[in-house]
Amino acid sequence: MKKSIVSDLGKVLAGDAGGQIIGLVRGLVVPLLVTPAGYGLWRILLLVWQYGVYLHLGSFALLNRELPGFLARGARDRVLAVRRTALWGTMATASVAAIGIGVFSMTPAAGTDPGTVWALRIIGIGLIAQQIVLYLMVDLRVHSQFGRMSLLGFCQATAALVLMLSLGYVAGVPGFAAGLSLASILAAVAFGRRAAFDPPALDLRAFFGQVARGIPLSSLPFLNTTITSVGQVVAAAVLGLEATGFYGLGVMIGAFVYAIPRALGMVLYPRYLESIALTEDRANIGILLRRSIAVTSLAGTLTVCGIAVFLDLIYRYVFPSYLSALGSSYALLAMMPILSYALVLQNALLALRLHRPTIVLQIGFIALSAGLSLAGALFFGEVKWVALGVMAANIGYGLAVMWLALSATRQPDRDPLREIFAELRPALVMGGATVAMVALWTPADGLSARILVALGQLLVLSPAAAFFALRFARARRAIGG
Repeated sequence: MKKSIVSDLGKVLAGDAGGQIIGLVRGLVVPLLVTPAGYGLWRILLLVWQYGVYLHLGSFALLNRELPGFLARGARDRVLAVRRTALWGTMATASVAAIGIGVFSMTPAAGTDPGTVWALRIIGIGLIAQQIVLYLMVDLRVHSQFGRMSLLGFCQATAALVLMLSLGYVAGVPGFAAGLSLASILAAVAFGRRAAFDPPALDLRAFFGQVARGIPLSSLPFLNTTITSVGQVVAAAVLGLEATGFYGLGVMIGAFVYAIPRALGMVLYPRYLESIALTEDRANIGILLRRSIAVTSLAGTLTVCGIAVFLDLIYRYVFPSYLSALGSSYALLAMMPILSYALVLQNALLALRLHRPTIVLQIGFIALSAGLSLAGALFFGEVKWVALGVMAANIGYGLAVMWLALSATRQPDRDPLREIFAELRPALVMGGATVAMVALWTPADGLSARILVALGQLLVLSPAAAFFALRFARARRAIGG
């Protein structure tokens, strides 16, 4: 099983790494094609796209949880029935949403640029194709076809890169919207399998039955989107589009820390479900869960250190007009390793049917994030204080989810709090170092700036050395060396 996990993780990471590289290129070029205010507008439109992911109303999340168990028991007819209901019910809700967005765009506010209106309409149409791609991803994942699933994501990312940059260069923000929507359409056409699409049969009663059971499952990723987008909403509402662009660039850079945790979540979730369906033994989930924590600790620490070293140079020489946002990027980068725990461990909590307490945690920390970021925007009027508020809340949320998951699979000889402290020592030090960097850093040129950058890099890199020292000492103790 361990070998299978490593193999599947490699497949997901191969496609995900390619997608991340393409996303990096796209993320670095898009802000250069528009002004910071234009990029802020694009980040707001992206929120429509990101929240549009949940137009399945939880039915796809239910498929993701139930189909592995049905397949393990050989209930093929049941698989076909629930899959058909979810697909065609979702096509109905996505179509209603697209029509609603089109109607809303017919009454724009005074002074709204016509290009913004067209960009919103294009995004609305693209939401339908987006749901088809999501359905294909679920179908491939539950059948453990991780290689093809990664290829689908890679090809969609490649198409989005080519189309968004070419059309965005010509038309700006509406071109970005058109490129993103066209990429989803092309991916759905290229990877659509006849076997995956059952004959149309819209059974609204059965679909809303799925929705009733799937909403609690889908609430977790929906609230994940909310907890990471609170800062953008606050920045747009209080500080304006330009500040939203500054904050959005930091979010884009920080999101690259998610690569391995996201891949781990995809690979381990079907195994969590199979373990519960066949053995109902939480100890097996606990073993997988702790392995994922170890990998997330290593990957998060090293990725943050690697990005932080070059972050100042990237801003100064690639995004000079965004230089005042460097402090907020450090803050958002610091929270990502700990927030990654939540991304990985939520799948285990879903399998253990602990989604309700997880949702309560999410709502509480979303409220805290909104309060802290709003206070930072109102009292200080700077994007970095919005980011620091979001950082504090998200670190708290990641730790809380980690404690809940470890407690649910607690082993007699292990204390969850001790486990958390052992894994998070480097990440906690890194978070403190990054806060110090934000407090010290000012957008200046010359010798003072170079000294502050060097100091910031020293503060951020030192936890990496501590991390490897702790790991080395632990390994020596384990072998009696």
